[in-house]
Amino acid sequence: MPKRQFLLGIWMLATGFVTFAALILGALLDPHLAENTDSRILLWSLVALLPILLLLAGVLLERQLFAPLRHLQIQFARLAANPDAKDDFMPEGWLSHLGQDFSRLRDGWRQDREKLTSAREEGAQDAARIRHELEAVLEVLEVPLLLCDKHQRVLMLNPAAKTFF
Repeated sequence: MPKRQFLLGIWMLATGFVTFAALILGALLDPHLAENTDSRILLWSLVALLPILLLLAGVLLERQLFAPLRHLQIQFARLAANPDAKDDFMPEGWLSHLGQDFSRLRDGWRQDREKLTSAREEGAQDAARIRHELEAVLEVLEVPLLLCDKHQRVLMLNPAAKTFF
C-alpha cells in the first residue's frame, strides 16, 4: 500500500485540480448567464460543490478504507511476530467484515504452531525410545560393535567393544 503522505498528496493535488478547473469553467460560463441570477447562483453553487464533494470523498476514503488498511497491515505484522498475542484490534471501517476471517486465520495459525510443537515433542520421544531400544539390543550382543557418525565420532559402543579395546 502506498504511503499515507503519497495518497494525501495525490488527493490534495486532485482536489486542487478540480477546484481550479471548476473555477475556470465557472468564470467562462458566468458572462453567458449575466442576466439570469438563479442560473448564476446554481453555477457557482456547483463550482463550490465539486471540490467539497471531492474533499468529503477523500475524508470518507481515509476513515473507512485507508486507515483500516493500515491498521490491518499492522495487525498482520503483529500476528506474524507473535501469533499468541491478544486479539484486541479487529478490522474496522469497510473492512470490518474481515474480522471473522482474521480470527479464523489467527486461530488456524495458533493451532498449526501447537501441532508443530507437539510433533517435535513426539519426534524427540520416538527418537529417545528408538535409541533406548538400540542400546538394549547392543548390550546383549557378544560381537564388538561401534556406531560412528559421518565425521568418525563414536556415538555408541557395546560392552563387547569395551572389553575388546
